[in-house]
Amino acid sequence: DKEIPAFAGMTIPKEYDDCFGGIIDTNGTIYKLVIKHNGITITKKDTFRIIPSSLDKIGKDFGCKTPKLKGTVDYNDPKYFEDEYNAFDDEVTMKYFIHDLDLTKEILEIIIAEGMSDKLTIASNALERFKDIFYNKPEEVGTKYYKKNREHYYRLYFPILSKEEDRSVRSSYRGGWCYNNTDGLPYSNERGSIKGDYHKMELGYTYDVNSLYPYCLSNPDFKYPIGYGKFILGNDLKMDDKHVYVIHIITSFKIKENHLPFLQIKNNFRYAPNEFVKEGFQEDIWLTSVDYELFKKQYDIKYLHICGAYEYKTKTGKELFGEYVKTMYEGKANSTGAKRTFYKLLMNSLYGKLGSSLTTYGGEPFISDKDNAVHLHTVEQEIEGNYIPAAAFCTAYGRFTTVSAAQKQEDINGAGTMLYSDTDSIHLCKPAVGIEVDPKKLGAWDNEATWTKARFV
Repeated sequence: DKEIPAFAGMTIPKEYDDCFGGIIDTNGTIYKLVIKHNGITITKKDTFRIIPSSLDKIGKDFGCKTPKLKGTVDYNDPKYFEDEYNAFDDEVTMKYFIHDLDLTKEILEIIIAEGMSDKLTIASNALERFKDIFYNKPEEVGTKYYKKNREHYYRLYFPILSKEEDRSVRSSYRGGWCYNNTDGLPYSNERGSIKGDYHKMELGYTYDVNSLYPYCLSNPDFKYPIGYGKFILGNDLKMDDKHVYVIHIITSFKIKENHLPFLQIKNNFRYAPNEFVKEGFQEDIWLTSVDYELFKKQYDIKYLHICGAYEYKTKTGKELFGEYVKTMYEGKANSTGAKRTFYKLLMNSLYGKLGSSLTTYGGEPFISDKDNAVHLHTVEQEIEGNYIPAAAFCTAYGRFTTVSAAQKQEDINGAGTMLYSDTDSIHLCKPAVGIEVDPKKLGAWDNEATWTKARFV
């Protein structure tokens, strides 16, 4: 038995036969399965990774013409796994099987017609669709040089960085601001066993940003890095408004009075990975220039040494990502059900794909001689990067948007007004002030709910 590598773009070499391979993660989830027997290669792809919904629902929401059959078939029925079972003798199962294949074919034809590629995940498809829209040369589509030209244009703005630059910038890449603000809050006598996690009031308010990260990506006022960074030592660094920076600092600090902490320090035994630090001493940190400005607003800085920074030329979010976000947002607004989810996932997945790791871990399948069953080796592989600076600045602008809105409630309505935040939402004990409230506008805040008691963990 031969072992076949199992990674993206994997093809079985010509000299192999009666073998298999696939793209399988460490949990055993199969994205792609390739089987070669008697010189014939069969490739299977899991379309559920593109649109995570039931086939019947997708067919209905996409307006498919394939007629729906009454009843259902459970493909997990143990009978299908018995050695003596023959599907060709099972008229009912074959009827449903052919129907489901026809419906899957029609759904794929629809999404391919709308610009979907042959990639295996929604994030990979989002990146491919972005490249098409960003290059914007529809007259070249289908020609032999289209993808080469499109990739070259994409890499002019989003080049493959050196490992050192990628590693440094990746240290500034942080997630959403999820913070439980317990200082000065009114506790209920009915609260649970965890002190301060239960709040009861006359009325509480929850506000959500409409599509936070797409808003940040497409904002005409937000500057994004392009190209290679130029590393400048701290003594020579003179920051200006024409560039953006990823800054390496050593600093001691303490949160300002009545201010909300947002900084997390990773890979440091003194802090929990999910802790928002209120005080630090001689901390070694990488920050985007967006986070650096927010850091100065929220913290009293006791000591600061700038070791150096990567300096980047810029384009606005609208110039880079505006057309992509607009296309996906309009698709979402004009759709329902699974189709709406499809556009929403495309819109929200791009920034994460730009920040994907250079190292992947997958499952390499092999047939064991001991039990003649399929097992997995966990293997590590380095892949070509996309552009971590764009992802780092997208999430930084997201934190800036949410933290600034939350801090404004504290400044105007008093300490303890902001009860809890979760990336793109703030939960308050008073109506919001100083933010734009609109249920549909991209980047505005939707008053999603009101409530009288809540438990924040």
